[in-house]
Amino acid sequence: MSDSQNKPDRLREHPEQRFTASHHLFDLNATVQELMAEPSEALQGHRQITLYKRGRATVALFIFGSGAYLPHHVAAGTVTLNVLQGHLSVDTPEGHFDMPAGKLLVLASGVRHDVKALQPSTLLLQVHLDGTAETAK
Repeated sequence: MSDSQNKPDRLREHPEQRFTASHHLFDLNATVQELMAEPSEALQGHRQITLYKRGRATVALFIFGSGAYLPHHVAAGTVTLNVLQGHLSVDTPEGHFDMPAGKLLVLASGVRHDVKALQPSTLLLQVHLDGTAETAK
């Protein structure tokens, strides 16, 4: 506990402990509820948790409030965006993608994109980094 604020230093278990098991089973609905209950403020109108990260693979869950966004960015690997609930829009240099619940978009490595929530939404994101790339840009 942090003495000055009388609250845990971390909201969640450290990634070293979270990602070490040989298998991981997630209840995405329960994870959404836990994420919504966290006391921290949402960044740019969204909350997120990395569910799994090992080597070049990352799986993350995002919860967006209406109007929330992720500004333009590029990942050094293949990105999949799977809208579980709500309605998102994704813009790339190649076009605009309307993404209601049930849609899956796969982006090649290096595709610049942004994500905007047209209504409260839940997104399952997966990134598989290329070659020796270790971080997304």
